Parts: sequence; C-alpha cells; structure tokens
Amino acid sequence: MPHFIILSLFFFSSLICLPSLGQNDQKPLLVKINSPGYVPDDYFFKETCKLYRDRVEIEYQFSGKTITENRHILGNTSLEAVVSKAKQEELTETPNIICDLPSTKIYGLDSSGAEVLLYATGSCGTPKQERAGGAAFTLMSLIGKYCPETF
Repeated sequence: MPHFIILSLFFFSSLICLPSLGQNDQKPLLVKINSPGYVPDDYFFKETCKLYRDRVEIEYQFSGKTITENRHILGNTSLEAVVSKAKQEELTETPNIICDLPSTKIYGLDSSGAEVLLYATGSCGTPKQERAGGAAFTLMSLIGKYCPETF
C-alpha cells in the first residue's frame, strides 16, 4: 500500500509539472534587441527582450557575462495573426549615414516562424526601417510595455 501512495503522488506531481516542460520549446512572439554599437569591451551592454505567451524574458549581456530575467504574465492570446497582418503593412526606409551608434531591432514571428521586421534603427549605410499601420502599432505598443528602453 505505501508503494501505491508514493507512486500515485509521483504520478500526480509529474502531471502538474508537465506544462512547464514545454516552456522552453515555445518561440517568442515578439523580440526587441538593443545593441550598444561599437564600444570598448568594458562598455559593452546588449539587451534582448523576448515576449512569449506567458512570460517576458530579458537577457542582459556585458563583459562576457549573461543575466536572464523572467517575468511571468497572464496571457494566452496568439499574436501570429497580428504579426501576419503587420507583414502586409508598408515598410518604410529612411537613409542612414550614422555609424557605430547604439541600435534597436524589433520583430515578430509569424505562424511559419519567419521574422517580420517591425523596426530597425539601421547603421553604417543600412537604412532605418519602420512598418506603418495598425497591426505594427499594436505590436510596437506591446513590446514597449514589457521591454525596457535603454537607447
């Protein structure tokens, strides 16, 4: 009888843990990357923020070290349809002659896992790129709410 109780407890506790096992298999819905540009190693600081259905993951890289922060959020909404709609919106480009400054790139992932660029500062001859439209505005608002602004 004691073995049955122990096995039952193990079985039920494993069922409770199962949803968290697939958490790392999820793809982010939105990603924001802040890079410092060309700086000496002592001043290097890169931040990557990923918005998932149920959490926000912020990764800080500096001096060869990485710190990851996870914030849990309550959400079960799929944004792939909004990202696909944003993909159809106009992507405007502005010439950029500035080099070696901090940069930001924001993109979403559509249902096929392809990157859909929403915003990029550009640098060294690469143009600034920005999507114009309601879907892109919604996604940029979400990433602005959950991801820190550093540059």
